[in-house]
Amino acid sequence: MLTVVIADASCLEAVAAEIRHQTEQPLFLAARVGVFAQQGDRVLVNLDGDRRFVPASVVKLATTVAVWRQLGEQFQVVTRVWGDRLPDHNGTVGRVWVEGAGDPQLTTAHLQNLARHLRQRGIRRILASSVGSNLRGWGIAPTWEVGDLGEYYGAIAHGFD
Repeated sequence: MLTVVIADASCLEAVAAEIRHQTEQPLFLAARVGVFAQQGDRVLVNLDGDRRFVPASVVKLATTVAVWRQLGEQFQVVTRVWGDRLPDHNGTVGRVWVEGAGDPQLTTAHLQNLARHLRQRGIRRILASSVGSNLRGWGIAPTWEVGDLGEYYGAIAHGFD
């Protein structure tokens, strides 16, 4: 999103005309451009500004940088695992809980490593397990198109506490 502050209200029409002119240039012919500008209740420019767009990679990068600055370089997403008791003499525990926090780097290999770690701690049998998440909501923005959910870019989004 580009925000432009216009100090002189007398040039609003000229700015709107320039936006229209720029988006008609050959550079943008193969692109889908959306621009929406208003001042108060007055709409100055609406060039597909009310249509939904798939975010461009540059938007994803800007979002990542903003989150990185907010959370800090050392932030790590933690997947917690705990049981209801220590294993008995047969290596049995009653229940094990796994609570995910949306780690985008969690892989099958990580889960296999977790299973090895539990075995090293003497756990041979788990009677029941629960998988949960501390993430809230559906993770689907109300502006998404239904078709977006099955696409590669349609990852569920969540926030942290």
